[in-house]
Amino acid sequence: REAVYIIVSMYGDENILEELQQLHKIANMTEEKVRLLQSMGRSSNPKLIEKTLNYIFEGDNAEKQDLYMGVAGCAVNCVGRDIVWKYLKKNWIRLVECFGEKNHSLMKFVELCLSDFADENIANEIKLFFDSVNTPIVTRAVKQVVETI
Repeated sequence: REAVYIIVSMYGDENILEELQQLHKIANMTEEKVRLLQSMGRSSNPKLIEKTLNYIFEGDNAEKQDLYMGVAGCAVNCVGRDIVWKYLKKNWIRLVECFGEKNHSLMKFVELCLSDFADENIANEIKLFFDSVNTPIVTRAVKQVVETI
């Protein structure tokens, strides 16, 4: 199923995204919900990736512990990766407030969403951003991401 979800998300339009969201809402099994969350953001259409991010964080659409899985799904291609990075910068304080500054899920956001960049300027930007927001739990993850880039 996951492969089908990914393919339709990659090539689908807004209607397909809405269908995936509906499937996510009615899914009974956690594994199915996670598969759908990870698949929704695989589009290369910036508008659909942004809609996916908004869906993930809106109300109670996704379980708190699964949020990073959906965001990581959005970051798998270069279009999504840039959008996710901008989204994380804009909403980092909100994420810290949502999870708590000592929650390991924050590390997952950093590790899974930022490690595939291949630009030294982005690496410096990531380092500077996380130095400025002072979230100690992600210090090691940020260092690893910057080294990977």
